Amino acid sequence: MRVLMITKFLPLPANQGGKRRSLAILERYLARGDQVVLVAHDDGTADIAGLQRLGVRVVSARWSGGLKRLVRGILKGRSAILGRFYTPELYEQARAIGREQPFDVLQIEYLHNCIYRDCATGIKVLDLHDVASDQASRIAALKKFPLNLAYRAESLALARRERATLREYDVIACVSQHDAERLGPGVVLVAPNGWEASQPLPEADSETVAFVANFSFSTNIDAAEWFADSIWPKVRAARPTAELLLVGKDPVPSVLALRGRPGITVTGTVDEVAPYLQRSRVAIAPLRAGSGSRLKILEALEASRPMVSTSAGLEGLEQLSHSGVVVADEPDAFAAAICDLLTNPARARALGALGRKAVHETFLWDRTLAPMFSAVDRALAARGKAPSGAAGKA
Repeated sequence: MRVLMITKFLPLPANQGGKRRSLAILERYLARGDQVVLVAHDDGTADIAGLQRLGVRVVSARWSGGLKRLVRGILKGRSAILGRFYTPELYEQARAIGREQPFDVLQIEYLHNCIYRDCATGIKVLDLHDVASDQASRIAALKKFPLNLAYRAESLALARRERATLREYDVIACVSQHDAERLGPGVVLVAPNGWEASQPLPEADSETVAFVANFSFSTNIDAAEWFADSIWPKVRAARPTAELLLVGKDPVPSVLALRGRPGITVTGTVDEVAPYLQRSRVAIAPLRAGSGSRLKILEALEASRPMVSTSAGLEGLEQLSHSGVVVADEPDAFAAAICDLLTNPARARALGALGRKAVHETFLWDRTLAPMFSAVDRALAARGKAPSGAAGKA
């Protein structure tokens, strides 16, 4: 099959959750023997040569901000979030590719890229990494006037786009049952987030806590600030030598400012997360808003690190509660759960092992993405197209 795949950013290096999912999907198309043209923005870190070595034709444009660019995008997408990833040059390149040769599949990642939905023929597949309208609504609840009004208006605009989307695609996938119910039960299939199998990390020998995230995202910024203000002082009061690592790309100034507090290190962008998880006895996901599901949880558990998470952080992965994850929503309970694991290495080790086992049984990419690839092959068959040779093994 010929596949035109459009995502937000080129997914190598896979240094954030969305890139990891896009890369996993791309790799499985390639494993089927499909030919893939990948259209995406270059965020300044892209490994184009690495993607080309995989056998992918890459079409990209450098992503940048700017008011003029955003206004053009809003006019095109009727939404600030949708318009943020509209680049006229990239759009025209994608359309030109669609005209030069027929495609069997147009694979669009994120609602954000629905602007590009007319760039090729073939069956249309939309992979929703989250429910954008729900995420905007939850962020609105955390913001003060007038930002809360702006996010509420954005949520309504995104909800209109989501409703229209249900009529425009042959296959629509999302990452959790929660998201499917919000979008339209029976219409949207669930293809959960996953992880690749790797070697477990050795046990940590220090009382260190890690929060791995992209600290330019609103929900992660709120989580870091809430944790530092309301939970971390309680942990330090009980365990004065405990250390907190805030590990992730593009921390905004308010997150960078947290490194002046006792025991807190803000790493900024790192090449590899594993060394920081290796130093840590406990990983955390203190999110108060969001949609989709958190790959950071799967990453920590697969590395045999126990996780303390809020209910919002664990949404979509609820079956991992008590299988590697302790759920706590109030600051006192969250701090107590962390202290219990810091002071009890045997319990941390046992809980991490349970989490790794659960990820390997349920959340490896081959298994989680299989429903989407099966639906793609059914849609192709309905149009008289023979499925790819490895379709049943996706």
